[in-house]
Amino acid sequence: ILGKMLGDEIKDARARFITVQQLLEHTSGYSVDNIFGGLSRYSGMSLKDRMVYLLKNESMANEPGTVHSYNNFGFSALGLIVEAVSGKEFETYLKEEIYSQSKDPITNIRGGKNEPTDRFKNEVMYYAQGGKNAYGNNVEVGIAAGGIIAAAPDLMKLMNLVDYGTKVPDMLKKETLDVMYTPCSVRNRYAKGWRVNYPNIPSWAAYH
Repeated sequence: ILGKMLGDEIKDARARFITVQQLLEHTSGYSVDNIFGGLSRYSGMSLKDRMVYLLKNESMANEPGTVHSYNNFGFSALGLIVEAVSGKEFETYLKEEIYSQSKDPITNIRGGKNEPTDRFKNEVMYYAQGGKNAYGNNVEVGIAAGGIIAAAPDLMKLMNLVDYGTKVPDMLKKETLDVMYTPCSVRNRYAKGWRVNYPNIPSWAAYH
């Protein structure tokens, strides 16, 4: 999507061939992460601005599909893909197409805010280790990459829709769930957005 807009301005031509699966598995080839960081060069930049900056100025560290490198760039790109395909803002898409699948209404999952004074009713105050600023990251530009807050009961309602359970019907077919939870070929403990195969967690999938 951004590649078409940028034309020949993309620094690393391999970026044009990154697949959705590679974005889901953190094997895009990029290692630099400019989504949440509060670096001054990103000040005032929207998500698309940051993505454009990365594509124009950064080279890949690895060939796409060969190395697992956790990077918020991938899921931010996926969020933009959802928006382009659906014609809806990412958070609107979640509310109208995902959360609405739950018969028990999901009302307390939403994008987070950057400032403690902007937090929602009943939202906790955040604290960081070592006296660091817990509000130092720009979570508003990284909604698709994890900048979401959720009440625990509503999070469980969402998990009920993708857990192979029978009491609450899943929103995805078993075949789709199987793909979603299949480990990445270069990282056995990571699937498509899910950490898996952790010996200390007695379940078919952990979290993400």
